[in-house]
Amino acid sequence: MLTRTRERGYDVDWMTPTSSQAAQAIGTLSGDSIPHNPRSVIHQLRVEFASADPMPDDTSRGAHPVATISAPVLDADDRIALVLAIHPLRAMTIREIRAAAKPLLREVSHVRNF
Repeated sequence: MLTRTRERGYDVDWMTPTSSQAAQAIGTLSGDSIPHNPRSVIHQLRVEFASADPMPDDTSRGAHPVATISAPVLDADDRIALVLAIHPLRAMTIREIRAAAKPLLREVSHVRNF
């Protein structure tokens, strides 16, 4: 998986359809719409759904639920200094993922050159 991430410059975290539906439901809850006490639980659920297991083969056809598309920003020693990510939380084809990753990689380039 790290080899694929290095080659393309970004990583994709996939979700099962059930996880995707649950993540979408959790995503509809805003801080203002829920009482103060359960807010930390809702936040933790969002984190858990955003860290889904990777799909073994990202060359498969069709749309698959995507939790996160993330790209590392490396420091001068090629260590990860920062990770920029988007969280589509929807089904995407490989072509859509690549299209979404392009502006993310541009931003990584801007940050790296900053």
